[in-house]
Amino acid sequence: MTAAERATERARNGPTVGDHGGDVDAEIERGLQQVGRDVAKRGAEIIAEIWDHRDEPLVPLEISGGVLIETYLGSIVLLIGGTGAGKTSLALDVAIHHAVNRGPAIVASLELVKRILGARVIGIRCGESWPGVLTGHVQHEHMLQQWPNRLRIIERRDATIENLHASVAAVRAEFPGEPLLLVVDYVQLMDNPEREIRRRVAQAMAQLDDLATEHRAVILALSQGSRASARQLASGKKLGRETADAGAEAAELERWSVYTIGIGGHGPTVDEWSVVDLSIGKGRLGGGDTVRSAYYCGRTGAWRVTGDARPAAEVRTERQGEKAGKGQRSAELAILGAAGQATEPKTRAELGSLAGVGKAETRSAAITALLGRDELVEVEMRANPRGAVAWKVWTRERAVAAGIRIIERVSGLDGEP
Repeated sequence: MTAAERATERARNGPTVGDHGGDVDAEIERGLQQVGRDVAKRGAEIIAEIWDHRDEPLVPLEISGGVLIETYLGSIVLLIGGTGAGKTSLALDVAIHHAVNRGPAIVASLELVKRILGARVIGIRCGESWPGVLTGHVQHEHMLQQWPNRLRIIERRDATIENLHASVAAVRAEFPGEPLLLVVDYVQLMDNPEREIRRRVAQAMAQLDDLATEHRAVILALSQGSRASARQLASGKKLGRETADAGAEAAELERWSVYTIGIGGHGPTVDEWSVVDLSIGKGRLGGGDTVRSAYYCGRTGAWRVTGDARPAAEVRTERQGEKAGKGQRSAELAILGAAGQATEPKTRAELGSLAGVGKAETRSAAITALLGRDELVEVEMRANPRGAVAWKVWTRERAVAAGIRIIERVSGLDGEP
């Protein structure tokens, strides 16, 4: 047997008795120690696994109003948001809908005790705040009626990877054939021998991936956003694909995830509900780089989605246009106010300076719009006697009162002096 053949044999089966390397040189020996064993899968093995799971349906993750995403059993979905964004409430709402409509759901919280989690579940179901649930605003019998039979809670120190394996196996045995959802809140708190945070998060995600694969479960893993990304999410600057790397340990989280869902900033509250962006950043099964509009009730923790998912680029362009429109209208109001207070006609530049509108393009667009609506008029006073024809501007009322002739506007003479 050649050295190469002996290396292949040992890589597949490990060392044999009496095999001390022989004529295998030191370099190959060192390589064998690092390689360990042959893990490359052949086509027949891969195809057999595909065929074995061919009848498994995609699992919807849904809240009131519709489905957020659909994913396959054995996958991880990452939910990202800053502190106070509503991650836990959204995950609980997803778990509740899954337990009521689909199959068993386990919520493992490394942050909250079961009493608080239970109160939040009841609050979402009953339309009550969780402090209200804790203080007896919902009767005991009504709480029992509202609790989904297939929902389980694991709290804090009990949420070890070993206990998660055991609990998932037990629930799967109790509800055979039903798709199982495991919520982990949140990944950065999972414990393992790694001490450095990025390595610990990477190890935690690898462990969750093993669990999802072994038990054919869908895992909804929650992650804190980094400080910078949390601010960008809250401000709406990150949308769609841009939210995929918003986790505090982005690379370690995103690489294991089939989908990422980012919670954006909350808009004004109307009747206890505020508008929130839900961005599907990464979507290996399609639907990525999109934004879904949702409503969040901070008092009860309930969520609902409205409308269909839209391409992030479309939403971004629309909002940039809205922002530009608001900026121009603000400039118009400031310039109109300055013209009304001016004691004589002013050049466009002078009006912009008086109004505090520094950008020439904003000033020009605002004054052109005001002239078009006859809120400002051009008067027979040249902005620059030796330059091209450009008239000073004022309000109609002041020009009439001062007896200054108003110029009928002619197309092409709207330039800045």
